[in-house]
Amino acid sequence: MAKEKKMHKGTFFVMVFLAVLATCLIVEYNTLFFSTFLDNRIEKHKTDIHYLKAESYPLHFVITDRKSTNTEKEDVISAKVSFYTADNIMITEPSTYIIRGKEVFFDFIIVEKKEGSKLVFPYSIFSDTIAPDDAIFIAPLYNIKGFPAIFGRSKATGLSDISTGSNEFDKELSAIYADILKRKELKNSYGNAVHDTCKLGAFIVGQEYRVLVHTKGGIEIVMGE
Repeated sequence: MAKEKKMHKGTFFVMVFLAVLATCLIVEYNTLFFSTFLDNRIEKHKTDIHYLKAESYPLHFVITDRKSTNTEKEDVISAKVSFYTADNIMITEPSTYIIRGKEVFFDFIIVEKKEGSKLVFPYSIFSDTIAPDDAIFIAPLYNIKGFPAIFGRSKATGLSDISTGSNEFDKELSAIYADILKRKELKNSYGNAVHDTCKLGAFIVGQEYRVLVHTKGGIEIVMGE
């Protein structure tokens, strides 16, 4: 009988040892899994922020003509507008617009991200005569296969495969852009218009201007080189 009891004790200790070992392995696996998951999430945000950190010039324009008369409705501004990728590659050939009015406004939609950075989408052009509701809709002009190409970087294969370098970020941008193209109201967003003014000095005819976009949502117009 004594011998039988010793065998049961030995079996019991083996079972306890195996249970402890299994628990340790499970804890180690979970630690490794969540550590990898966390590293991936951190890396994702690093990628997103990396592409938003650099100042970009998504919109270039030139006022090609400006005609002023005594009748306000007859004042017209002619402008050429073009869009560029994050690595300064022209997306499409410049588009020409004739705009009624003395002052021209470039309107942008700014979407706030959770980590604090902001996405800036060129949206429309209006003037002191043309109301924002009747503005020229320019958001579709940087559309490549549903992706807002102003955020991407071109590849050796050309603009057809343009990307930020992050598939998740590409999907996020494309989803927001799809709503913008449908003119839907977006959460955590607001508009910001930059313009010339007769009082402060109008845009010079023939001079190239670039819209400089900052990660924190700042927008300013600078002269081209």
